[in-house]
Amino acid sequence: STELDTFAFLADWPSFDDETKRAMYAEHACHELHVFLQQKDEAFFDAVVRPYLAHKFDKDFLDRWLLGEDLAGYLEPWAFGRLNVVEKILLARAIESEAPSVARFVREAVALQPNDPGAQDRMFFRLFESDALEKGEGVAGMLGELQQRLRRADRGRNELGRAFTPDAAGAPAPEPTEAPMEEVEAEEVVDEDKAADMFFGGGVRLRAMDARRKAADAPALYRDPGDTHRYAESAYWRVRATEQGPQLIDANPFWVDFAATAPGQPFVSTSLAHAARGSLAGMLLALAFLDLPFEAGDHATAVEGDGLRFTAASDLLLVREEIVDAPLPDPAGRPVLVSQNVFRLDEPFTFVDGVQRDAYLSGELVVDTAYGCRVVLTNPTSTPRDLSVLLQVPTGAIPVRSGFVTRSFSIRLGGYETNSLEFAFYFPQPGEAVQLPAQVAEGTALIATAETAAFRVVATPTTVDTTSWEHVSQVGTLDEVLAFLDGHNLQRLDLDRILWRLRDADAFGAILGRLRAAHVYRHPVWSYAILHRNADAAREYLRHEERLIGQCGRVLSSPLLDVDPVERRSYEHIEFDPLFHARSHRFGKERTILDEGLAAHYLDLLEVLTYRPELGSRDWLAMTYYLLLQDRVEEALAAADRVDAEQLDTELQLDYLRAYLAFFGNDPEAARAFAEPHADHPVARWRTRFREVLAQLDEAAGRARPDSPFDPDRTRRLTDDASAAPSLSVEVEGGRVRIDYANLAQCELRYYPVDVEFLFSTSPFTDGRSAEGALDLVPNRRDLIELPADANRVEIELPEEFRNANVIVAAKAGPRTATTSSFEHQVDVRWAEDQGQLQVLDAETGKPLPRTYVKVYAVGTATPQFYKDGYTDLRGRFDYFSVSGVRPTDAERARLSILILSEERGAMVRTIDAPTR
Repeated sequence: STELDTFAFLADWPSFDDETKRAMYAEHACHELHVFLQQKDEAFFDAVVRPYLAHKFDKDFLDRWLLGEDLAGYLEPWAFGRLNVVEKILLARAIESEAPSVARFVREAVALQPNDPGAQDRMFFRLFESDALEKGEGVAGMLGELQQRLRRADRGRNELGRAFTPDAAGAPAPEPTEAPMEEVEAEEVVDEDKAADMFFGGGVRLRAMDARRKAADAPALYRDPGDTHRYAESAYWRVRATEQGPQLIDANPFWVDFAATAPGQPFVSTSLAHAARGSLAGMLLALAFLDLPFEAGDHATAVEGDGLRFTAASDLLLVREEIVDAPLPDPAGRPVLVSQNVFRLDEPFTFVDGVQRDAYLSGELVVDTAYGCRVVLTNPTSTPRDLSVLLQVPTGAIPVRSGFVTRSFSIRLGGYETNSLEFAFYFPQPGEAVQLPAQVAEGTALIATAETAAFRVVATPTTVDTTSWEHVSQVGTLDEVLAFLDGHNLQRLDLDRILWRLRDADAFGAILGRLRAAHVYRHPVWSYAILHRNADAAREYLRHEERLIGQCGRVLSSPLLDVDPVERRSYEHIEFDPLFHARSHRFGKERTILDEGLAAHYLDLLEVLTYRPELGSRDWLAMTYYLLLQDRVEEALAAADRVDAEQLDTELQLDYLRAYLAFFGNDPEAARAFAEPHADHPVARWRTRFREVLAQLDEAAGRARPDSPFDPDRTRRLTDDASAAPSLSVEVEGGRVRIDYANLAQCELRYYPVDVEFLFSTSPFTDGRSAEGALDLVPNRRDLIELPADANRVEIELPEEFRNANVIVAAKAGPRTATTSSFEHQVDVRWAEDQGQLQVLDAETGKPLPRTYVKVYAVGTATPQFYKDGYTDLRGRFDYFSVSGVRPTDAERARLSILILSEERGAMVRTIDAPTR
C-alpha cells in the first residue's frame, strides 16, 4: 500500500452522494484535494470548500489562488522563489501577462536536468504495457497506474525515476491523518495518528469509526487521555508549512506542457509519465489538471491492411510504438578505441537543444589562454586490458595545473569499460603547434593511436565566436548582452561574468529588468542595488539576506525590510490536545506551565509578540487560546475583548471561541447565539463541534441531552458514557435518608453505627463514606429500596434506632456503593466513577452548580498527596481523574479523597476508587 492508495476514492468521486462526498472531504482535506475538486466538481467546491478556505487562520499561496485573491505580491523574487513549480504556473494563470515568462522559466529549469534517454525509454514501455492505457481508461485508470508504480517503488527503486517514499512526500509517519491540522510531536516531526479539532482548524478521524461503533456497547470504563499532542495547520497532504517550498514539486516535461497550455484550453500531456517521478502532491495535481474523463468511452479499433484504425469515444492518452528499418553496423573493430580533443578550460561545454555537449576546438588557438586536452580510451571487448598510455603537450606549449611535458600512464581497462585522462597547457607566444597523438601500448605492442592535430597559435583571434557567453559577457555591447539574455537559458548562465558591468546604473537597470521578467534571481546581481540606491531592488535583495534578517529580531517593519515570522516559517500556530491540568491556581511564587511543549511554544509566542509595536486582533486571538490552555480564564476573557472581528477572516473559529468563552462567563444565551448559525456547517468537523456546544447548553439548562452525530473524541465519549452510566449517592439530613440515583432500579441501604473518633484516627481523609471498605464491619440493618424509573430521588425516614447515633449509611446497587455520614451541606453530587467524572447539583432546585471548587487527593499505598483541583463547568461537571503528564505515585491503583466546596452551599468529602481503565 502507498500514500496514493489513500486517495483511491477520487476515481469514484462522481458516483458519491453529497453525504459521502462530505465525509470523504472531512477525512482527506488538503491542497491536492481542493485543487482536484475545483477542477472536477466546481459545485461541491463552491458549496463546501471555498467557504471553509475563507476562514483559514494562515492562508498560503494555494489557498489564495483557490479563493481568487490578488496574487501580485508573489511576483516579488523572494516570494516567487519559495513557490513550487505548479504554484508558479498557477500564478501565471492568475496573472496572464506572466504566462510567457513563467513558461520559459519552467522550460529552462527542465533543460538544466540531466538528459537520460534510458529513463525515457523505460517510462515509455511502462506506459505502453499499462492495462489502463490498453483499455483507454480515464482518471480511474491513471490513478491505478500511478498506484502500481508507487507500490513498485516501495519495494525498491522506481523504474520510472527516483524511489518514492513517504519521506519524499514530506510524510515521516506511517499512518494516515486528516487535514488541515497535523500533529507535531515534541521533536518537531509530524505525527499522523489523528487530527486536531480545536479553535483554528481540525478534523475528525473517520477511518476507525466502524471499529469504535462496534465497541460502543462494551462496558463504559475510564479511558486514559494519553499524551498531549501538538497540531499545526497543514496545507499539502502530510506536509508542514516549514517543509513546503520549491523542492516539493520539481519541474519536469509534464509541467512544461502545462505551463504552455493557456487557461481554458484542453490539456493532455504526452509527458504524463514524468508526473509519476515526483512527490505525491505532484501526482495528485497532475490528475487534477488532466482533461481526462473519470470513465473512458467505448473506443473502437479496426485493422486496415498493414495499419490499425483507432476511433476514440472520449479524450484519452494514446501511446504507440513504431518499427523502422535501420542499417547494420560496421563489423570491423579494434581492440582499443582512443580519441583526443582540445578545449578551453574556462568554457569546456556548449548546449544544443538543452543538451550539454563538449566544446572541442580545432584550427586556431590563442596565446595566454589555458587549454585542456582530454584523451578517452574505450575497450569494446569483454577482455580486460593492461595498457600504457603516452601523452605529450603540443609543441611550443607550457604545462599548467601541475602538468607535464611528456608522461606515460599505466591504466587497466576492464571489459567494455571507458576511461579518460586530461592535462592542461597554454601557449606563451604565437606560432604553429602540433598536438602529437596519444600512444596506447599493450605490453611492447602499440595497439592504438589518436589522430594528430595541428593548430595555429595567434595573439589576437582572427575569427571570434560571437555567439559564446564568454565573448558576449566580456566584450559585447550592452544591447548584445541583453539580446543574449533574451535568447538563452538564464538559469544556466554564469551571471557573475557580467557583474563588472553593473557599476553602470543604466546597465544595472536593463539587466535587472531582464532577470525580473524571467523570474530569475541572482543575489550578487541584486547586491548592486545598494550601490545605486535603488530602493525597490534593495528591498528584494534584503529579503534574501538571511544572515542579516537573523540579526533583526523575530518581527520587523521598516521601509526596506519587513520580517514576518509566519511568512518566514519561523513560527506557526500550534494547538495542544488533550491537555488536562493538575492545578488551576498558581502554586508557589511563579506561574509554572507543567507541559513542556506548551511552555516552550508559549514562550516562543511571547518572544514574537515582544517585537511588535502593538498587538493586532490576530495576536489577541492567539493569546486568548494559549491563556485558555493554561486555565487563565479571566486573562483570556480580557484578551478576547480586544479582538476586533472586522480585522479577521476567521469568523468561524472566532465564533467557536466566543461560544466557548461564554461558558466561563455563565452566559448560555451568548454561547447559543454564536453556535446556532453554524449548526449546519457544510464541513462535518465544524458542524459536530457547534452541535456539541448546543448539546451542552441543553444539558446545562436541564433538558435531556439529544442524540448527536457520532464523535470519537475521548472527552465527548466519556461525557456521553457518564450521562448513561449508573449513578448513586446517599445523604442523611434532618432525620431523613435521601438517595439520588440515575439508571438504577433498586438499591440496598445498610446502617453502621461507628465510633467517629476511631474512624477519623484510622483514615484522616475520610468522611465516613469509605467505612464499609476501610473497616470490615457487618451492618446492623439492611433495607431493600425500590427506585422509580420516572424519578431520580427517593427519601425515607432514618430508622428510629439510629436517630441519635453516629451512623454511616451505605447504599449499594450491584457494584455501586455510596456511603455518607451526617455532614451538613446543600449539594447533590452524581458520580460517574468508571469515567472519572462528577456532576454537582443544587440540592433544592436540582440545577447544575458551575464554578464549584473540587480538590482531589490520592490516598492509598503511598503517603496521601495532592492529585488535582479545579472548578465545575456550566453543566456542573468536572473530570476529577484526567491529568496530562505523569500522575502521582500509585495514583492509578490508589483511592481518591475528593473535597467538593461551595461557598454558598457548604462542603462534602467522598473517598472513592480510581476509575477502572
